[in-house]
Amino acid sequence: MSNFLKLSFDCDSKGPYPPGVPTPIIGIFTSLDAGDIANQYVITLCNHTGTHVDAPAHVVKEGAGICDFDINEFIYNSPFCLFLELNDMELIYSKHIEKYEQAISKSDLLLVITGYCRYREVEPERYCIKGPGFSVEAAKYIINKFPNLKALGLDTVSLAAIEHLDEGMEAHKILLGGADRHFLVYEAMNLEHVEKGLKQVIALPFFVKGFDSAPCTIIGIVE
Repeated sequence: MSNFLKLSFDCDSKGPYPPGVPTPIIGIFTSLDAGDIANQYVITLCNHTGTHVDAPAHVVKEGAGICDFDINEFIYNSPFCLFLELNDMELIYSKHIEKYEQAISKSDLLLVITGYCRYREVEPERYCIKGPGFSVEAAKYIINKFPNLKALGLDTVSLAAIEHLDEGMEAHKILLGGADRHFLVYEAMNLEHVEKGLKQVIALPFFVKGFDSAPCTIIGIVE
């Protein structure tokens, strides 16, 4: 029998959210309590709020947006979980990854689990601004070494470590590539309770025409 895990966080007006990402505004439009015939809410949010997926258009001028991807590209049948013990603001290099080359080469999704989502509630500032991130060197290594990978996911708020923002944004560009590249980066995932045995991952983005990236619900299936 399979078990299902929610690998994304709920969106709310409390956060925490990193610098540069506005807090969602959630308001009541119509209300049963006010005598209206139904409850309706209006939400204003950045498309990089909470658990979200970056498509190439996020950093590449002519890159593909969320709606340019086929639905099957959001379904992963061979995910690999890479558990890394990292320090605040530490950058990930190929040396952290290379001993897992054989397993990653057979995978379509690489999930990097640093453990930083455990700080989301208890140390929100640390979670938002102190998390580790990818180096340019590691991004180049992944693109050159693993052609079968369709996506990369992390439990940190961004692929970029805030202290190394320029390098992190360059790593985005390398992974997401040019106009013809179809690769995705999932950020701020809920991976705290993920262990070995993850069989499949299904991501359900908010499909909006013109969006470079989108909030998403992500489901993991465990044997």
